[in-house]
Amino acid sequence: MLLYILTQNARYSVAELAQMAIEGGCTWISLHLPDMSDDEIKEAIVPDVMEMCRRDGIFLTVDDRPDLARELGMHGVRLSREYMIQHPDATPMSLREELGPEAVIGIETADASVAPQMRSADIDFITAPATLDSAARLSYINNVRASGCM
Repeated sequence: MLLYILTQNARYSVAELAQMAIEGGCTWISLHLPDMSDDEIKEAIVPDVMEMCRRDGIFLTVDDRPDLARELGMHGVRLSREYMIQHPDATPMSLREELGPEAVIGIETADASVAPQMRSADIDFITAPATLDSAARLSYINNVRASGCM
């Protein structure tokens, strides 16, 4: 599955970026729009991006906005480390209960030892922070692999 992490761009609209990703073969679009409000995201993606994704069978998720994902009927959400620190009650496990078994839920963590816990909590994927250097990434991947989660 080819994932496109869609971020704001001064040259193209969110809908144009989504269309290019779909035309390029992406089957999963993850909205990473931290500088936009929920209302701005709704305006930017509804109805164009939602319709494109439904029409073409594209997974659509959003970062750090579980309420918005639920409200708009997106496939799921990914929680960043910052979001989980700011919202300690929004645990991945409570999110699973809230969004249901069909939702795609991911978390970002720099701690590879979290992977086995997330597997038992029915969390679908974990991501490493973009800030990890190549040596730290390799160590992270090796530690996740050693835990049996890859």
